[in-house]
Amino acid sequence: MALNPNQFSQTTVAGQLDLEFAGSIVSANVSQNQATALVAQQGVKIENSAGGTPKMLAMTSNTDTPWGFVVRNLKDANFPTNAAMEVARDNAVMYMTASGAIARGAPVEYDYVANKVGPSLGVNPVIGEAYDKAAADGDLIRVWLHLPSSNDAVSTKVIDVTATLAQINAGLVLIPGAAGKKLKVTNYIARVTGAFATGTSVELESTNASPVAVSTIAEAGLTNGAVLTPGSANTTLGAGFGAAMGTGDGLQVVNNGSAQTGGTSIEFTITYQQF
Repeated sequence: MALNPNQFSQTTVAGQLDLEFAGSIVSANVSQNQATALVAQQGVKIENSAGGTPKMLAMTSNTDTPWGFVVRNLKDANFPTNAAMEVARDNAVMYMTASGAIARGAPVEYDYVANKVGPSLGVNPVIGEAYDKAAADGDLIRVWLHLPSSNDAVSTKVIDVTATLAQINAGLVLIPGAAGKKLKVTNYIARVTGAFATGTSVELESTNASPVAVSTIAEAGLTNGAVLTPGSANTTLGAGFGAAMGTGDGLQVVNNGSAQTGGTSIEFTITYQQF
Protein backbone atom coordinates (compact mmCIF):
# COMPACT_ATOMS: atom_id res chain seq x y z
CA MET A 1 0.00 0.00 0.00
CA ALA A 2 1.58 3.28 -1.14
CA LEU A 3 1.44 6.22 1.25
CA ASN A 4 1.85 9.89 0.46
CA PRO A 5 4.07 11.59 3.08
CA ASN A 6 1.57 14.45 3.28
CA GLN A 7 -1.56 12.39 3.81
CA PHE A 8 -3.08 12.02 7.25
CA SER A 9 -4.88 8.70 6.77
CA GLN A 10 -4.21 5.43 5.02
CA THR A 11 -6.24 4.25 2.07
CA THR A 12 -8.61 1.47 3.06
CA VAL A 13 -7.77 -1.94 1.59
CA ALA A 14 -9.39 -5.36 1.38
CA GLY A 15 -9.38 -7.27 4.65
CA GLN A 16 -9.18 -4.16 6.80
CA LEU A 17 -11.71 -3.82 9.63
CA ASP A 18 -13.99 -0.89 10.35
CA LEU A 19 -13.18 -0.51 14.04
CA GLU A 20 -16.31 1.52 14.76
CA PHE A 21 -18.04 -1.85 15.00
CA ALA A 22 -17.31 -4.27 17.85
CA GLY A 23 -17.32 -7.61 16.09
CA SER A 24 -15.80 -10.96 16.95
CA ILE A 25 -12.07 -11.23 16.10
CA VAL A 26 -10.25 -14.49 16.85
CA SER A 27 -6.51 -15.21 17.00
CA ALA A 28 -5.56 -18.27 14.94
CA ASN A 29 -2.78 -19.99 13.01
CA VAL A 30 -2.61 -21.23 9.45
CA SER A 31 -2.87 -25.02 9.45
CA GLN A 32 0.24 -27.05 8.64
CA ASN A 33 -2.01 -28.79 6.11
CA GLN A 34 -2.65 -25.54 4.22
CA ALA A 35 -0.34 -25.73 1.19
CA THR A 36 -0.72 -22.14 -0.05
CA ALA A 37 -0.47 -18.90 1.90
CA LEU A 38 -3.71 -17.27 2.99
CA VAL A 39 -4.40 -13.64 2.06
CA ALA A 40 -6.49 -10.79 3.43
CA GLN A 41 -10.31 -11.14 3.20
CA GLN A 42 -9.97 -14.83 2.22
CA GLY A 43 -12.67 -17.15 3.51
CA VAL A 44 -11.40 -19.87 5.84
CA LYS A 45 -12.64 -23.04 7.54
CA ILE A 46 -11.58 -24.33 10.94
CA GLU A 47 -9.51 -27.52 11.04
CA ASN A 48 -10.57 -30.32 13.37
CA SER A 49 -7.34 -30.27 15.37
CA ALA A 50 -6.61 -30.75 19.07
CA GLY A 51 -5.64 -28.04 21.56
CA GLY A 52 -4.11 -24.60 21.23
CA THR A 53 -5.28 -21.83 18.93
CA PRO A 54 -7.67 -22.76 16.11
CA LYS A 55 -6.01 -23.77 12.84
CA MET A 56 -7.31 -22.37 9.54
CA LEU A 57 -7.75 -23.91 6.09
CA ALA A 58 -8.81 -22.11 2.91
CA MET A 59 -12.32 -22.56 1.59
CA THR A 60 -12.29 -24.91 -1.41
CA SER A 61 -15.87 -24.49 -2.64
CA ASN A 62 -18.40 -21.68 -2.81
CA THR A 63 -20.81 -23.96 -0.97
CA ASP A 64 -18.44 -24.27 2.01
CA THR A 65 -19.63 -22.68 5.24
CA PRO A 66 -16.96 -20.10 6.14
CA TRP A 67 -15.73 -20.01 9.73
CA GLY A 68 -14.47 -16.49 9.17
CA PHE A 69 -12.38 -14.19 6.97
CA VAL A 70 -8.67 -13.32 7.15
CA VAL A 71 -7.96 -9.91 8.70
CA ARG A 72 -5.30 -7.77 7.03
CA ASN A 73 -2.44 -6.36 9.06
CA LEU A 74 0.29 -3.84 8.21
CA LYS A 75 3.13 -6.34 8.62
CA ASP A 76 2.18 -9.40 6.57
CA ALA A 77 1.43 -9.52 2.84
CA ASN A 78 0.15 -13.08 3.31
CA PHE A 79 0.01 -15.84 5.90
CA PRO A 80 1.99 -19.02 5.13
CA THR A 81 1.82 -22.36 6.93
CA ASN A 82 1.79 -22.03 10.76
CA ALA A 83 1.70 -18.20 10.61
CA ALA A 84 -0.18 -16.31 13.30
CA MET A 85 -3.22 -14.47 12.01
CA GLU A 86 -6.57 -13.00 12.97
CA VAL A 87 -9.97 -14.08 11.70
CA ALA A 88 -13.06 -11.86 11.56
CA ARG A 89 -16.30 -13.53 12.56
CA ASP A 90 -19.85 -12.49 13.46
CA ASN A 91 -20.71 -8.78 13.58
CA ALA A 92 -17.26 -7.68 12.42
CA VAL A 93 -17.37 -5.18 9.55
CA MET A 94 -14.68 -5.84 6.94
CA TYR A 95 -13.71 -3.99 3.79
CA MET A 96 -14.12 -6.53 0.98
CA THR A 97 -13.81 -6.43 -2.81
CA ALA A 98 -17.06 -6.68 -4.77
CA SER A 99 -17.37 -8.83 -7.89
CA GLY A 100 -19.99 -6.50 -9.38
CA ALA A 101 -22.89 -4.25 -8.50
CA ILE A 102 -24.37 -4.84 -5.02
CA ALA A 103 -27.22 -2.88 -3.45
CA ARG A 104 -26.64 -1.42 -0.03
CA GLY A 105 -28.12 -3.73 2.59
CA ALA A 106 -28.29 -6.69 0.20
CA PRO A 107 -27.24 -10.17 1.38
CA VAL A 108 -23.88 -11.23 -0.06
CA GLU A 109 -22.07 -14.49 -0.72
CA TYR A 110 -18.35 -15.22 -1.12
CA ASP A 111 -16.54 -16.40 -4.28
CA TYR A 112 -13.49 -18.33 -3.09
CA VAL A 113 -11.81 -18.37 -6.53
CA ALA A 114 -11.99 -14.60 -7.09
CA ASN A 115 -11.69 -13.79 -3.35
CA LYS A 116 -14.58 -11.36 -3.75
CA VAL A 117 -18.15 -10.93 -2.57
CA GLY A 118 -21.24 -10.69 -4.73
CA PRO A 119 -25.01 -10.49 -4.30
CA SER A 120 -26.54 -13.68 -2.95
CA LEU A 121 -28.10 -15.85 -5.66
CA GLY A 122 -29.76 -18.12 -3.13
CA VAL A 123 -27.44 -21.09 -3.64
CA ASN A 124 -24.25 -20.45 -1.64
CA PRO A 125 -24.13 -19.48 2.05
CA VAL A 126 -24.94 -15.85 2.84
CA ILE A 127 -21.97 -14.43 4.75
CA GLY A 128 -23.43 -11.04 5.67
CA GLU A 129 -24.86 -7.87 4.18
CA ALA A 130 -23.41 -5.04 2.13
CA TYR A 131 -22.99 -2.06 4.43
CA ASP A 132 -22.04 0.05 1.41
CA LYS A 133 -23.18 0.08 -2.21
CA ALA A 134 -20.94 -1.40 -4.93
CA ALA A 135 -21.31 -0.02 -8.45
CA ALA A 136 -18.96 -2.36 -10.29
CA ASP A 137 -16.41 -5.17 -10.09
CA GLY A 138 -13.45 -4.17 -7.94
CA ASP A 139 -15.27 -1.70 -5.71
CA LEU A 140 -14.28 -1.87 -2.05
CA ILE A 141 -17.26 -2.02 0.30
CA ARG A 142 -17.87 -2.76 3.94
CA VAL A 143 -19.55 -6.08 4.65
CA TRP A 144 -21.28 -6.67 7.96
CA LEU A 145 -20.50 -10.32 8.66
CA HIS A 146 -23.31 -12.61 9.80
CA LEU A 147 -21.84 -16.05 9.31
CA PRO A 148 -23.96 -19.18 8.92
CA SER A 149 -23.35 -22.06 11.30
CA SER A 150 -21.87 -25.23 9.85
CA ASN A 151 -24.43 -27.02 12.01
CA ASP A 152 -27.31 -25.12 10.43
CA ALA A 153 -28.29 -28.06 8.25
CA VAL A 154 -31.84 -26.88 7.70
CA SER A 155 -31.17 -23.26 6.73
CA THR A 156 -33.96 -22.18 4.39
CA LYS A 157 -33.09 -20.33 1.19
CA VAL A 158 -35.15 -18.72 -1.56
CA ILE A 159 -34.12 -18.41 -5.20
CA ASP A 160 -35.87 -16.69 -8.10
CA VAL A 161 -35.15 -17.90 -11.65
CA THR A 162 -36.95 -17.17 -14.91
CA ALA A 163 -36.96 -19.99 -17.48
CA THR A 164 -37.71 -18.99 -21.07
CA LEU A 165 -39.75 -21.11 -23.48
CA ALA A 166 -36.58 -22.36 -25.17
CA GLN A 167 -34.94 -23.18 -21.83
CA ILE A 168 -37.98 -25.15 -20.67
CA ASN A 169 -38.00 -27.17 -23.88
CA ALA A 170 -34.26 -27.84 -23.54
CA GLY A 171 -34.32 -28.34 -19.75
CA LEU A 172 -32.87 -25.79 -17.32
CA VAL A 173 -31.13 -26.33 -13.98
CA LEU A 174 -32.77 -23.99 -11.46
CA ILE A 175 -30.71 -24.97 -8.41
CA PRO A 176 -27.30 -26.60 -8.99
CA GLY A 177 -26.44 -29.67 -6.95
CA ALA A 178 -23.72 -29.37 -4.32
CA ALA A 179 -21.19 -32.13 -3.69
CA GLY A 180 -22.02 -34.10 -0.55
CA LYS A 181 -25.29 -32.23 0.06
CA LYS A 182 -28.97 -33.03 -0.38
CA LEU A 183 -31.68 -30.70 -1.62
CA LYS A 184 -35.25 -30.42 -0.32
CA VAL A 185 -37.88 -28.21 -1.98
CA THR A 186 -40.46 -26.99 0.53
CA ASN A 187 -42.44 -24.50 -1.56
CA TYR A 188 -42.57 -22.81 -4.95
CA ILE A 189 -44.45 -20.16 -6.92
CA ALA A 190 -44.61 -20.38 -10.73
CA ARG A 191 -45.63 -17.19 -12.58
CA VAL A 192 -46.56 -17.85 -16.21
CA THR A 193 -46.11 -15.33 -19.03
CA GLY A 194 -47.81 -16.24 -22.31
CA ALA A 195 -50.17 -19.11 -23.07
CA PHE A 196 -48.27 -22.40 -23.36
CA ALA A 197 -49.54 -24.90 -25.90
CA THR A 198 -48.87 -28.29 -27.55
CA GLY A 199 -47.04 -29.81 -24.59
CA THR A 200 -48.39 -32.13 -21.91
CA SER A 201 -46.91 -30.56 -18.77
CA VAL A 202 -43.91 -28.79 -17.26
CA GLU A 203 -42.00 -30.76 -14.63
CA LEU A 204 -39.88 -29.80 -11.64
CA GLU A 205 -37.56 -32.71 -10.91
CA SER A 206 -34.16 -33.69 -9.56
CA THR A 207 -31.12 -33.61 -11.85
CA ASN A 208 -30.42 -37.29 -11.19
CA ALA A 209 -30.02 -39.67 -14.14
CA SER A 210 -33.23 -41.25 -12.81
CA PRO A 211 -34.99 -38.01 -11.82
CA VAL A 212 -37.38 -37.79 -8.90
CA ALA A 213 -40.50 -35.70 -9.59
CA VAL A 214 -41.06 -32.67 -7.37
CA SER A 215 -44.12 -31.20 -9.10
CA THR A 216 -46.00 -31.58 -12.37
CA ILE A 217 -47.79 -28.54 -13.79
CA ALA A 218 -50.39 -29.64 -16.33
CA GLU A 219 -50.74 -27.79 -19.64
CA ALA A 220 -54.19 -26.55 -18.64
CA GLY A 221 -52.61 -24.48 -15.88
CA LEU A 222 -50.03 -22.79 -18.12
CA THR A 223 -52.16 -19.81 -19.09
CA ASN A 224 -50.97 -16.23 -19.40
CA GLY A 225 -50.75 -14.58 -15.98
CA ALA A 226 -51.32 -17.79 -14.04
CA VAL A 227 -49.71 -17.97 -10.60
CA LEU A 228 -49.27 -21.58 -9.52
CA THR A 229 -48.30 -23.03 -6.14
CA PRO A 230 -48.11 -26.59 -4.76
CA GLY A 231 -51.79 -26.43 -3.79
CA SER A 232 -53.09 -25.05 -7.10
CA ALA A 233 -55.39 -26.89 -9.46
CA ASN A 234 -53.50 -28.47 -12.37
CA THR A 235 -50.46 -29.18 -10.17
CA THR A 236 -49.51 -32.62 -8.88
CA LEU A 237 -46.82 -33.03 -6.25
CA GLY A 238 -44.27 -35.80 -6.66
CA ALA A 239 -42.31 -37.87 -4.17
CA GLY A 240 -39.51 -35.31 -4.24
CA PHE A 241 -41.57 -32.43 -2.84
CA GLY A 242 -40.74 -31.81 0.82
CA ALA A 243 -38.31 -34.74 0.85
CA ALA A 244 -34.53 -34.92 0.60
CA MET A 245 -33.33 -35.76 -2.90
CA GLY A 246 -30.22 -37.77 -3.70
CA THR A 247 -26.83 -36.57 -2.53
CA GLY A 248 -25.43 -34.06 -5.02
CA ASP A 249 -28.73 -33.66 -6.89
CA GLY A 250 -29.99 -30.27 -8.04
CA LEU A 251 -33.40 -29.12 -9.29
CA GLN A 252 -34.34 -28.66 -12.93
CA VAL A 253 -37.38 -27.70 -14.99
CA VAL A 254 -38.13 -29.81 -18.07
CA ASN A 255 -40.91 -30.15 -20.64
CA ASN A 256 -43.02 -33.28 -20.91
CA GLY A 257 -44.61 -34.25 -24.23
CA SER A 258 -44.36 -32.31 -27.49
CA ALA A 259 -42.26 -29.15 -27.52
CA GLN A 260 -44.00 -26.20 -25.90
CA THR A 261 -45.12 -23.30 -28.09
CA GLY A 262 -46.88 -20.00 -27.48
CA GLY A 263 -45.60 -19.27 -24.00
CA THR A 264 -42.87 -16.77 -23.18
CA SER A 265 -41.48 -17.80 -19.79
CA ILE A 266 -42.16 -19.09 -16.29
CA GLU A 267 -40.67 -17.33 -13.27
CA PHE A 268 -39.98 -19.77 -10.45
CA THR A 269 -39.59 -18.63 -6.84
CA ILE A 270 -38.42 -21.69 -4.94
CA THR A 271 -38.01 -22.19 -1.20
CA TYR A 272 -35.56 -24.96 -0.36
CA GLN A 273 -32.97 -26.37 1.99
CA GLN A 274 -29.55 -27.74 1.02
CA PHE A 275 -27.76 -29.76 3.68
